[in-house]
Amino acid sequence: MSAPAITEPTILVKINEGKKDEVSKLKTFLEENPSHPIHSILKRQVKPEDHPRRFENALRKGASGASADGNPVVGLISEIKRKSPSAGSIGEIPDPVVLAKRYQAAGASCISCLTDGPSFGGCLEDLKRVTEALGPEGIPVLRKDFTIDELQIAEAIDAGASAVLLIVASLREETGRFLQACERMGVCALVEVHDQAELEIAKSIKARMIGVNNRNLHTFQVSLATCEDLRPLFPQECVAVAESGIHTAEDALRMRKAGYDAVLVGESLVRAPHPAPLIAAFRGTSPKRQHEQTGLTNGHAETNGTQNGVPGPTKKAKWSGWVKVCGVKDAAAARAAVEGGASAVGLVFHQGSKRYIGSKEKAKEVALSVRGEEGTTGRTEVWGVFTSQNGEEIAEIAKFSGLQAVQLHDSESRHALEKLNEILPGEVRRIFASGVDGDGQVKDLGLASEALQKGWLKAERDFLLVDGLTPGAGEVFPWEKFQKPEGAGDLPMILAGGLSAENVEEAVKVLRPFGVDVSSGVEEPVGSGTKCVQRIGEFLGKAQAASF
Repeated sequence: MSAPAITEPTILVKINEGKKDEVSKLKTFLEENPSHPIHSILKRQVKPEDHPRRFENALRKGASGASADGNPVVGLISEIKRKSPSAGSIGEIPDPVVLAKRYQAAGASCISCLTDGPSFGGCLEDLKRVTEALGPEGIPVLRKDFTIDELQIAEAIDAGASAVLLIVASLREETGRFLQACERMGVCALVEVHDQAELEIAKSIKARMIGVNNRNLHTFQVSLATCEDLRPLFPQECVAVAESGIHTAEDALRMRKAGYDAVLVGESLVRAPHPAPLIAAFRGTSPKRQHEQTGLTNGHAETNGTQNGVPGPTKKAKWSGWVKVCGVKDAAAARAAVEGGASAVGLVFHQGSKRYIGSKEKAKEVALSVRGEEGTTGRTEVWGVFTSQNGEEIAEIAKFSGLQAVQLHDSESRHALEKLNEILPGEVRRIFASGVDGDGQVKDLGLASEALQKGWLKAERDFLLVDGLTPGAGEVFPWEKFQKPEGAGDLPMILAGGLSAENVEEAVKVLRPFGVDVSSGVEEPVGSGTKCVQRIGEFLGKAQAASF
């Protein structure tokens, strides 16, 4: 049943040779286990009208909706990949389920799970665990491997995959037979091509999903022009997927403008500690500046040691450009933040604050000005800042005002985490806010650690916000004494406390946070509680231009 071998001594050929050994072992295993489910899967005869097509439908759905920049929105396939022949080590990924759930919560359309071990560090067990954890209601998963035998298709189905990869460079004229096998067994096939000749094969067999790999699998060289050149030759009705070499929102924008329905992204997402802004930017539903890759791997920087508890220089780190403008009280300031590329705006619900929003009705009005008349999501988020409210109050205000996050200061609000876990929608972020003492230690991390252990805080959704000596006072704490908050687990850190256009670049360079939060520094006069549109623009420009 195996496809003809390619004789050229290339990377692809070497990988396929290894696949022959894997298939041989699988055949032996099945001969010794005649009751294994794979035997019955191979015999399936699924009618076209009964084919679930979950993966294909998810990509089509992902390519619909409102755009943040006037260009088409695309679906996104987020990849679980530890290494590759071209990039080397990408990330350890100790638990692929955690990463998969992080992708799903961040808005990915589908997941691609590498199961090749020698070249990509994956395994079939990764696929099984991910599909089992996501379940039938979760986003669909592609088994990404080098398929050379129909047994691998049945094996993928048995492991819970909704789609498999068929590489024309490997299968050539046999691709049609493998596609028919996928149809017969009821699993989607992403047919991958790299040049016009391979595309003609995919067209001739009426592939419903065609992916263009910008990487030549024989040489592993990459060019985005490959996708741009081939897209006009696609059949109109099929789903077009752009693969490889897509590392930034600018790369994805090229694919969106070229007419692709979806993009497949691996390295950038694996390295991102909080992928939601990045995924939104790739899809086209987020302002350009909030997405940049941070160079962190699953919440930790790849460092060369520490300096005063702060991570030392990283090999691949990049500043995220993530900025929250807090204490916004009117639509004009909110729109200035949105237009400047802010990732979030904060509305203060503490009545004793000079930045108090006034009422939940006013908060709803400002929130609507951020989202626009169409109520689009995935752009600048609206956060609520709470101090002494209990869980029921916070949840009610969040629901009425349309908040996407609740930022919890002071003991009572932070102790509401358990109640919020019960009554607040799962997609609403929880931000644990705490001050820093004179020795540079983040205070009250015991509660944060407990909340993480009990699942009230989740690293894939939530944040730790580190403020000054007196949170909310606009005071800079002694950065040189700052101690890395070990008790906060993988929670990405947002830095607040006395930030301004004059010091934000230095703050980012020294403390290396995931994001920054500004309030008094964009007011006129500073600390007055009245936001200045010009200062907001200046701060956003400086913050987004910062670097580690």
